[in-house]
Amino acid sequence: MDFTEEDVNNFDVLKEKFRSHCEPRKNLTYLRHLFFTRAQAPNELIDAYVTDLKNKAKECEFAQLTESLIRDRIVCGVSNDQIRARLLREPDLDLKKAIDICRASEITKKQIKALHEETEATVNKISKMKFTKISPEKSATSSTVSKKEKCTRCGYSHEPRKCPAFGQICKVCRRKNHFGRMCKTQKQIDKSKYSTKKVHEIGQEDFTELFIGAIEEEQAKNKVKMQINEVNDATAVNKDKWTETLKINKSSISFKLDTGAECNVISYKDFQAVAGNSVSLCKSNCVLVAYSGHKMEPKGKAKLICQFKDNEAEIEFQVLEKDSPAILGRLACTELGLVKRIYKVDCDENTHILKEFDDVFNGLGCIPGSHHIKIDPAVVPVIHPPRRVPIALKDRIKTELNRMESLGVIEKQTEPTDWVNSLVTVVKPNKLRICIDPKDLNRAIKREHFPLKTVEEVVSEMPNANIFSVLDANHGFWQIQLDEESSKLCTFNTPFGRYRFKRLPFGVSSAPEVFQKCIAQRLEDLEGVVNIMDDILVWGENVEQHDARLRRLLERVRSINLKLNREKCKIRMDEIKYIGHVLSGEGLKPDPDKIKAIVEMYEPQDKSALMRFLGVVQYLAKFIPNLSENSAPLRKLLESGVEWHWEF
Repeated sequence: MDFTEEDVNNFDVLKEKFRSHCEPRKNLTYLRHLFFTRAQAPNELIDAYVTDLKNKAKECEFAQLTESLIRDRIVCGVSNDQIRARLLREPDLDLKKAIDICRASEITKKQIKALHEETEATVNKISKMKFTKISPEKSATSSTVSKKEKCTRCGYSHEPRKCPAFGQICKVCRRKNHFGRMCKTQKQIDKSKYSTKKVHEIGQEDFTELFIGAIEEEQAKNKVKMQINEVNDATAVNKDKWTETLKINKSSISFKLDTGAECNVISYKDFQAVAGNSVSLCKSNCVLVAYSGHKMEPKGKAKLICQFKDNEAEIEFQVLEKDSPAILGRLACTELGLVKRIYKVDCDENTHILKEFDDVFNGLGCIPGSHHIKIDPAVVPVIHPPRRVPIALKDRIKTELNRMESLGVIEKQTEPTDWVNSLVTVVKPNKLRICIDPKDLNRAIKREHFPLKTVEEVVSEMPNANIFSVLDANHGFWQIQLDEESSKLCTFNTPFGRYRFKRLPFGVSSAPEVFQKCIAQRLEDLEGVVNIMDDILVWGENVEQHDARLRRLLERVRSINLKLNREKCKIRMDEIKYIGHVLSGEGLKPDPDKIKAIVEMYEPQDKSALMRFLGVVQYLAKFIPNLSENSAPLRKLLESGVEWHWEF
């Protein structure tokens, strides 16, 4: 480059010379062609369109004409003709005014669309409401009901929404919003047995409906005509049904057990057979409702002494005129001991296995042997001063330090050490975790680089697995003991003095591979068992094989003094989440929580956010067809020469 003496002292000239020398040659004609042919896409927002125009204009060297040319391109390239006409009518149109007009139009369009949707929803809702029945011959604009027509709820003629039956309770079916004389249920009941006079005598407060799901008309026609036989004959009833034989007045009758029934039912024929003339019927104020909604009026009710094995109780029955199966309801089944309510269900075999190895789930373990952290002597040791902690956390930190000291995880350090790390406090909803920040120490540690298994490798070893269990190590790293020299490397400062870890702490760069190696070597000879870090997976083709492998694993865990976290262990599952995936008899599936996290991620605002998004998606790449092709436009945004713009 040639510089004059004046150029050397002129910053603008130097900057221009530097730019022209460093920037690659560009085809200005082609770049301006891209700018002048850029039109707004049908569903593209005006902000995205303007941003792209500004990015393209930077390369076109329009100088003072940049804003006016962008304005002209907006007028020519906007997709809505009405907006274009509005822009052309504006006398003193500049870029800012053009963008404001386009934005206002977009907002108005959205608001009008929302109003239309709300109006349509209201119209549809109103059209579905049937206040009256209007004949086709009547005018559609009529606002009142003709006097010749009667309301189907009250029996009178009235204006819409002014029915006197609204909110009233029917004395026949006990439902709301109609009078008893217009009740449709009344048509299904024998008028001779259910006259207006009888309804008046029963009273509104005494009339109830009871649900009997097991009685149907078809069952009444085809079902058992119960005969009074001996107990041995009664046991011949279909065993697939829930039936039991009860003794009533030295006679036996088979009842169907229905825990959904609110009362007990017996036919009048069976009632006469077991009770004879010794028990008389009383008037019943109930209507029985079957599963299909069919309603029946009982002939009466009676109390009978029922006996089942050693249990005896006085049970009230609703007696039906027609033949029907004898039914015992929920309360009677419970009273006679036929049904027992269970509040908690445990798998006995699983509980038995866990109880047998109860000691494995208590306390903090210590695997035999000690680990030595190897250090590069060329790295200079670093001593960090104590970090300040919030006053509100001081008491909790002290309590946690005392707990860790009582467990043998840490101990106080009084002698000088070459390495002193900083304290890190992680506050969780129900606990507080104390770690160290060994960023300088990690640079000096010589790692072993033991390979961790991938989910794909684990799945390839279990082609016919159907039953799964996952065991979680309790404070996994803390169960590996450090030797004296390594322990002093993990010294850390606190407001209460220095401490050092006697167990492998979280944060040390070599900790994951050390723990993986330690557990994998001790479990490698067990068939159907594999671990990725502190998650130990057991599988089997069937329950028997799985349980045998689980028992051998727990025996091995006990022998090496490894302790497990009972709350995080999952035993004998058909489908289980493992390392961000779902394992089942059908194979490997994506974790729904991971899919939800991807769907709910915010739109990237910069390249760093886009890289995070692509990283999360890549974790499930095996389940996404054509991922590379579909993500190509996103990856192009990460190129160094591309300015950030989001138009998706």
